[in-house]
Amino acid sequence: MDIVQQAINYDVAIEMIAKLRSEAIRRKQTATSEEDRQRYTQEILVYNADESVLNGYGSDDARTSVYDKVFRFYGPMIRNEL
Repeated sequence: MDIVQQAINYDVAIEMIAKLRSEAIRRKQTATSEEDRQRYTQEILVYNADESVLNGYGSDDARTSVYDKVFRFYGPMIRNEL
């Protein structure tokens, strides 16, 4: 994969995380129980951590791991929401 394609793919991965985070924030705001609010808060924290790793705050191995997670795990989640 060339450097331009890799940069585009990382941008797409970050956008996917941002979409999932915004959905979790929306669900947290409409949650009716404290348990649901806590669960969505934890989801938001995970998305924030993943985005930080993709933005360079972690090792190359961590970045590759999150990148794979985004396209293998988060990708189908987003497709199912559309």
